[in-house]
Amino acid sequence: MTAHLKYGSAIRNLILHRQFELSYIYEEPLKHFDEDTAIRVENIQGNILFIYAKEDLMWPSKEAVAYMVNRLEKHRFAFRVDVLEYEKASHILVPLNPPKLKMFKIERQYPEDCRHSREDAFRKTVKWILDI
Repeated sequence: MTAHLKYGSAIRNLILHRQFELSYIYEEPLKHFDEDTAIRVENIQGNILFIYAKEDLMWPSKEAVAYMVNRLEKHRFAFRVDVLEYEKASHILVPLNPPKLKMFKIERQYPEDCRHSREDAFRKTVKWILDI
């Protein structure tokens, strides 16, 4: 799918909401989504772990994961599918603390919760890999 960045909206969100956000660029392309262009996740030959922030403001990860899980169920995917959703988390779900975290409002509002989510996602990812 092709998305077009409109800088005006990005700058407005930065100024008015002190929030870096790009998820809006996917709204229009998703209205015209062509199923034939979808990644064939059902062709994966192994277990899948999806991890996302419930309110990811960089892209519609919640909707994307729901779409992929539905697609896997529809094709009777033979492998294990696990989903980790984080309520208090930004787009960055790795156990790092880069200065860029501050560009996400949720990271400024709930820094400890977000840190915990990043660490938990990493710990569960490692466990998931070791358990397969």
